[in-house]
Amino acid sequence: MSFGLSRTCLWTLIVVAYFATGRMAYADMSAALEAWAFCAQRPLSTMSEDRTIFCFNGKIDHTFNLDTLRSLQEHGRFVIQSGGGNNVMAMMMADILLEKDADIVIRDYCLSACANAIFVASRRTYVMKDAIVAWHGGFTGFSCRGDAPVPTNASDSDRRAWIESFRIYCDNREALSSFYRRRDIKDGFTHAPQTFHANKMFKLMSRQEVLDKRRIFWMWHPENFNGYFKSEIVFQSYPKEDEIATLLRRRGLSTMRLVYDPPDEAMIGRKTQSIR
Repeated sequence: MSFGLSRTCLWTLIVVAYFATGRMAYADMSAALEAWAFCAQRPLSTMSEDRTIFCFNGKIDHTFNLDTLRSLQEHGRFVIQSGGGNNVMAMMMADILLEKDADIVIRDYCLSACANAIFVASRRTYVMKDAIVAWHGGFTGFSCRGDAPVPTNASDSDRRAWIESFRIYCDNREALSSFYRRRDIKDGFTHAPQTFHANKMFKLMSRQEVLDKRRIFWMWHPENFNGYFKSEIVFQSYPKEDEIATLLRRRGLSTMRLVYDPPDEAMIGRKTQSIR
């Protein structure tokens, strides 16, 4: 399969990535970069001919055909760029990826439902250079008694999406309710920032935001994970704070308000703050 990059260029990317992480297996980064290179040239969601790479670009919604993802080969690579969307569908996708023992490769950005579920979908996640992973609230599930809890101001299309999400969740309630438990983690990281600095800044920003608090997102520096995640999550590099505005603007995300999480020297040797 041709990925449109010369062998010299690809090996240069591999070497840069290797020294940027300082701890990732050489062959693993090679595979992640190969998948990244393949998907970087494809603006739409697509599967490679040999079904070893699936590129997902865009919103996660209830219309996604899960059977397409089920056709991914065992130990395949799932490359995603997404602003989020439907948490229920993201969890369903993540469970398929776990069954496939797929590698997750995040490029550019992974927000909201993507960060809640796809980021921790399988046993290995590679976050590529300059990619932004950010959260703005978790998923608490539905009560499956009665009708779907559709917001009163929902449009017709949003109403249909809520009803379909409700149906999917209730049909798969046991598996979705144990989503994080089966990954041996708690869901606190999806509900609130997990370091003192980020939590403080998020609360401050929330008090200032009077229009739409859902546009406030927070990041989490990998040096502050402190063993929180049981899967292997490796960042090729974590964006610098003075790069964030440019990265958001370049990716059409300028309306976001983003809490940056630096490596917290005050937290070294201590557990990250567990909010929930």
